[in-house]
Amino acid sequence: MTEQYGWSDALRLAFEPYARVGHLPGRIIVQQRDENLVATDSGSLSARLSGRLRHEAREAGHPAAGDWVAVSAKAGEGKATVRRAADSVQTLQVIAANIDVVFIVTSMNAEFNPRRLERFLAAAWQSGARPVVVLTKADVCEQREGLAAEIGTLAAGCPVLVVSVLQGLGLSGLKDHILPGETCVLIGSSGVGKSTLVNALLGEERMAT
Repeated sequence: MTEQYGWSDALRLAFEPYARVGHLPGRIIVQQRDENLVATDSGSLSARLSGRLRHEAREAGHPAAGDWVAVSAKAGEGKATVRRAADSVQTLQVIAANIDVVFIVTSMNAEFNPRRLERFLAAAWQSGARPVVVLTKADVCEQREGLAAEIGTLAAGCPVLVVSVLQGLGLSGLKDHILPGETCVLIGSSGVGKSTLVNALLGEERMAT
């Protein structure tokens, strides 16, 4: 299961000290302040921070969604304790960790804001992940080619995808940027269609729009 979430040989090597004392590797998939949902080879576990990690979190911040952690669990209980582990680096205002692709989502309607897009692009490049600009709601834009070309100039060096979930436009191209074992995150302002995109990719209504 951990391979599905991006577990690799490099992470396995870094995790060896924790494995030797009986801990399992896990990746936080839902982040909460005191209790998180962690994906492991034993299934998804509800996990609380260890006392030491809770104390350290006052300085370094709580583990974020995407962080790899060391988990100690009692068989059959479905509960676990989390300790910070392999490749987990905390900085100020972390919203997700260990991301491979950042989808910067903006809509092709009147809400389009070039300056806001530039800020998202700068944050994505700084993260070290691959940025991809996703232009949603193409079905309501009469000048989609011109706007896409303008944004392509602004976002030089990264792909620009034109998408309409309503029309089924561009979804296959979007999926091409999601590779097995990689992790992507969608960022963008409220109302640009992030939840609609997630539901379309999952093939079910998982997120409220």
